[in-house]
Amino acid sequence: MPSADQVADGAKTIVKKKVKKVLKKKKDVNKIEKKIEEKSPQLEIKEEKDQTEIETKVNDKKEPERAKSQSVILESPGDVATSEGEAVVVRVYLASVSSILGGSLKVTWIKGKWNELTKGDRYEMWCKEQHPNGVEHFLKFRQPKKSDTGTYRVKVVSPNGEEENSFNVKVAPAKVEEKKLEIIKKRKLPEERNDQKDMNFRNRLKKVERSRRGEGSGKTDVWSFLRSAKTQRDYESIAFKFGITDMRSMLRRVNRLNKTAGKNLVKSKAFYRRLAETCTVNPGEKVVFEVEVTNDKMTVKWEKDGVELTADDEGYQIINKGSKRCLVIDSATTTKDNVSFTCAVGSDVTTCEVFVQAPQTAVLKCFDDVEAFCGDSVCFQCQISNEDGSFKTLKDGSHILFTDRVKLKQTGQLIEIKIDEVELGDEGFYQLVANGGSTCAELIVREEQDRSSSNSEGGNRPSDLKVNVDEQAEIFCEVNQECDMGLWIKDDMPLEMEKERFKMIQDGKERKLVISQVRDSDCGEYSYVMTSPEKDDEKVRSPTCNIGACLSPSSIPNMSNPFQVTIEKDNNEPARIFLDCCDTIELITVKAGSQLKLEFPKPEGSKVTWRKSEQLIAGGQQPNDGDEQKATRFRSLADVKGKQAVLIIERTQIDDTGEYTIAINDESAETTVTSTVMVKVVDLPSAPSKPAISEITPETCLVTWQPSVNAEETEIKGYIVERRKTGSERWIRLNVEPHSDTEFEARRLIEGVEYEIRVRGCNGVGVGPPSQPSQPFTPLGTCDPPSKFRVISATDNSISLSWRAPNETSMSGIEGYRLEMATCKKSSGDEESPAEEDEWKCAVEDLLPAQSERTTVDGLITGNKYKFRLAAINKAGPSSFVEIQPTVCASVVEPPKILLPRYLTKPISVQAGDKMHINIPFQGRPKPTIRWLRSGNPLTDRVTVRNSLDSTVLFVRNAELTDSGEYVMELRVGDDEVVTASLQVNVIDVPSKPIGVKLVEVIETSAHLTWEPPSDCGNTDILGYIVEKRDARCDIWYVVNDKLRHTRCQVYDLVLGNSYYFQVRAFNQVGTSEATVLKEAAVVPKEKTSYKRPEYRTFDQRVKPEFTQPLKERRIMENYNGTLSCALKCNPRPKIRWYKNKVEIIDNPKYKMSHEMGIVQLEIRRARIGDAGNYTVVASNELGEDSTSAQVTVKDKKAQG
Repeated sequence: MPSADQVADGAKTIVKKKVKKVLKKKKDVNKIEKKIEEKSPQLEIKEEKDQTEIETKVNDKKEPERAKSQSVILESPGDVATSEGEAVVVRVYLASVSSILGGSLKVTWIKGKWNELTKGDRYEMWCKEQHPNGVEHFLKFRQPKKSDTGTYRVKVVSPNGEEENSFNVKVAPAKVEEKKLEIIKKRKLPEERNDQKDMNFRNRLKKVERSRRGEGSGKTDVWSFLRSAKTQRDYESIAFKFGITDMRSMLRRVNRLNKTAGKNLVKSKAFYRRLAETCTVNPGEKVVFEVEVTNDKMTVKWEKDGVELTADDEGYQIINKGSKRCLVIDSATTTKDNVSFTCAVGSDVTTCEVFVQAPQTAVLKCFDDVEAFCGDSVCFQCQISNEDGSFKTLKDGSHILFTDRVKLKQTGQLIEIKIDEVELGDEGFYQLVANGGSTCAELIVREEQDRSSSNSEGGNRPSDLKVNVDEQAEIFCEVNQECDMGLWIKDDMPLEMEKERFKMIQDGKERKLVISQVRDSDCGEYSYVMTSPEKDDEKVRSPTCNIGACLSPSSIPNMSNPFQVTIEKDNNEPARIFLDCCDTIELITVKAGSQLKLEFPKPEGSKVTWRKSEQLIAGGQQPNDGDEQKATRFRSLADVKGKQAVLIIERTQIDDTGEYTIAINDESAETTVTSTVMVKVVDLPSAPSKPAISEITPETCLVTWQPSVNAEETEIKGYIVERRKTGSERWIRLNVEPHSDTEFEARRLIEGVEYEIRVRGCNGVGVGPPSQPSQPFTPLGTCDPPSKFRVISATDNSISLSWRAPNETSMSGIEGYRLEMATCKKSSGDEESPAEEDEWKCAVEDLLPAQSERTTVDGLITGNKYKFRLAAINKAGPSSFVEIQPTVCASVVEPPKILLPRYLTKPISVQAGDKMHINIPFQGRPKPTIRWLRSGNPLTDRVTVRNSLDSTVLFVRNAELTDSGEYVMELRVGDDEVVTASLQVNVIDVPSKPIGVKLVEVIETSAHLTWEPPSDCGNTDILGYIVEKRDARCDIWYVVNDKLRHTRCQVYDLVLGNSYYFQVRAFNQVGTSEATVLKEAAVVPKEKTSYKRPEYRTFDQRVKPEFTQPLKERRIMENYNGTLSCALKCNPRPKIRWYKNKVEIIDNPKYKMSHEMGIVQLEIRRARIGDAGNYTVVASNELGEDSTSAQVTVKDKKAQG
């Protein structure tokens, strides 16, 4: 690179050379050299700056090269470990790219090799600027699951390239607080937990709906699917949908089709019409292949997959008719007809690829919903139509991974999904999808601690303890770990241990409470509470056990033996047995339907009488209440030895509750002993009324029912609500704890599935019979409103609208769209008032089709503003309306404006009788409203108005003076303000004749005239007057003055002694008026002189006709007038005759002949070509005649042009 000095010297040399060429004088050169020397230091400084800039750029280029060697990841993410449900955050620390390369970063989190994580319900991602040279990126696992365990990668893309770092995430099973259990009153879950379950339910249901939407497809042709497939997944989906078992063979056939694409559409010498390229049929269908040959005598050869077919082949028909050749397959089968069929005429071949679709696999029996507890085994069963058919099993929209615990079993058409030792994570929706149908069921998993609550109200509840007085009672429970400590509680109070009767035994995980010599005071509810060594206030209650009381034999005087009570029940009912004896008179409780047997010791030979509430029931006269059935249920008998009185009540009922008294009459001792016992019969609640369903939403509904008839008598605790799919036999319980109210909100229903709901009452005895199932109902929700609702076009009487289908639709789909409209009204402040609800009306009578995405509303008023709103309709009702802003009904909206031409800004004049045609352009869209007024009044019928899109015409065929005036044009577009324009029209005509022409005086050879202006000036200014005169002896008028401005005139050069008449005409721009003639002649007086006429000899003044000035040749332009003139001397007055080409002109209006003052003239009017020729005039009198001729030429006007 040259130095700065070299650059400066070179610059000096160049400048010197240029200066020497321009300047020749040596002095000037020296001056310029001095200036250059003064500027050279500046050039050196500039060169140094340029050198510095070059070095800076080189350094800048080197900096990115050094930056490329730096890593963007400053601190890699570390391995993390967590438990199920516990959130965990992963952090990576990156260098700020702006500090290195000046670009941007893209951070991607990946699980495994390809599964890219996205922000959503499970993952949360964010970044945080730490300082100018660094930034932190975070990945948060909201609720980790076991399936989240694995290797993850963080990929950072920067201008430097891509960098990756990996880390491990380990998710352990959820921690169980063995000694910390939450005790919730009445077993109701916290509201947060219910909300979380509802959210999980919705998320799982969305996944199922997405998988269902992926099943359908608008195409039905397998060949179009195969041609458009690109990936292995596409081919697998096609094989599953159409039941293709040999995909390789199908792909080979598709390749053949691609090579011969379009060949069958081209005509050839042999075929007018070829076979179709592809054909898709169902099994059993009749298939007809038809071609048309060019010659009827041609023979064709049919082949199936290269094998020739003949008419003898079974199942095939070959038909020849004229030029048509047909091959008919009577019944297509998947085994032999799923091949290529060809038709050949010599070497010309046409081929059709046939696909016989295998029968679709339908689901004959669907999955049933299953409710289970943790640790149980569940099984989903369904039946498909084809045991060889393909199907997919999904859980929450994803494929099920089968293990030793989750198994799939197929036996013929029966398919089972069995899950051993169910866990909470197994809860969800299980699907079986075939190409001809699908089924879906829900697995509801409840925690183990809910089992006791469920059993306590159901038929599988643990039996209450059965002991007799003075016997030993054992209460048993089991804890989680052997080291767990606890204490026994009776009726929510700590149990006071008595050494001689109460004993607590601890054997491993078993805990026993042994009560010896049971007494009536021991009756109650016992439970075992486990205490935490860390916190004494945290306790866990075990299932309780009841000990009841009945009868005290010690309270019966004179009795040596106690009552014996026996309760017999059906084997299929749960046991609920109370104390056979007790030491106080209390109560005997028995379940309805059981047999009650009361035994009482009695002396031999004594007589026993049983009464209930003072009414004899046994041992004496039977009750006379007419209840024979009741009488047969009561039996009184004695034992074999006769020492026991026995009362047996068969099939106890609620009405059997009461006091029972036994009276023993010992005749030998003449004593009567009585004893009373209280019996209470308890029963299950009766079935509630049939539930009513209301307030149905996509996931919930409100269930209402009437209480059980015996609700008060049976001391009902609550109701159990159950639901099932219509047609299923399995009922799913919806509430863990009994519901006390008669209204229940059934939640977590599946939209589009038909359900039935029933209700069962429960009390201390158990769960009663179910009610009748409700009417089947389907949870449906209104779909989302349509999206992208807008106006696409508008005309002067219609508006076109378009929209998109809702983003989320219900399972029932969309039945149509409801379109409503309202006309916008203006308030007093010229602002559009909002449309009231009653102002909306349907824009179309019926619902718009569900497939439509646009419509046009016709019959609208031009210029009006309209509002539109749209809602999607399904079985659940309309969605919310989506509304658009007011729209003007016009193709183009443009404010009104009158484009009045400049010449119309001044008054315009129209001659009377002519057409009045005034065209005024304007602007305004939509088509504006135009109104014309004349002098403030509407136009008459004489005036016609013609309007177009951009102009208006005011037309009068024959204008009259009455049509004059001010015309006002009003222009309005819709509701906008009126724009006006005015123009003045004057219809003008010739003026009327002047008024009152008077002769003021005659002075010598002049006369003075005056007159008044015309009464009608013709609607325009009078330009002047024309004054004419004529001699009283002549009929010809001569112009005296043709532009007289005033109403007076002085006429000069009159001949003395002559009399003159005068007439006056007024004229304007239209024309001249009629003349006003002076009534009396003006006489010019002559001086009176005496003259004596000398006497002269008589002189013969007669003269023979002689033309002193002959005719001259004349050229006349066509359509113009021409005159032939000559001078004649003659006396007396001769007879004048004119000839044209020697033919006399007689009474021809085309010619005007005159002879005045010795001048003979012939005027040819509007000469034509035929008027050319030789004209001759002959004058004759008594003295002789004379003639003269001239040639007249008529020149063509076009030839002249």
